[in-house]
Amino acid sequence: MKAWERWTLRVGYATATATGLGYGYLKYFSQVDGEFGPVPHCFQGPLQHVHILAAPIMVFAFGIAVRGHAVGMLKHHVQRGRKTGIALLAVGGLMIFGGYLIQIVTGHLARNAAAWIHGLASALFVLIYIAHWLKPTSALKRVRQVGVEGERLGSN
Repeated sequence: MKAWERWTLRVGYATATATGLGYGYLKYFSQVDGEFGPVPHCFQGPLQHVHILAAPIMVFAFGIAVRGHAVGMLKHHVQRGRKTGIALLAVGGLMIFGGYLIQIVTGHLARNAAAWIHGLASALFVLIYIAHWLKPTSALKRVRQVGVEGERLGSN
C-alpha cells in the first residue's frame, strides 16, 4: 500500500470509530430527563452527522485495503495475519451492511436489529483490526522489502 492509502485507512478508521463510539455513548448512556421525558444529549445529533460523513471515508479506505493489501497478500500466499485479515473482510462487510441498513429501514424492530448488527460488528471489527495491526512486523517488513518471489508488494 502507498503511504497515502495507509493514512486514509488510519484516518478513516479512527474517525469512524471515535465518532461511532461517541455517538453510541451519548445515545445510550447520556440522555437526560426533560420535562416531557428523556432528552438526547445536545451533541448526539452533530456527532451522528459527523459519523455519517466519516463513514464513506472508512468504506473508501476499506476498499483500498482490500485492493491494495488483502488481494496482494492472498495472491502471494502470505500466511502471517491471514486469519485476522480474512476476519476483517467478513466483519467489515457486515459492519458496512449494518450501517447502511440503519439508514434505509423504517420499522422500529428492523432499525433496532440493524443497529445491533452494526454496533456488534463494529466493536468486533475494531478489536480484530487492533490485533491485525499489532502483529509482529519483522517478517512483513522483509516481505515488503524483497517481495515474495522477487516481486515488490504494494507497488500497484
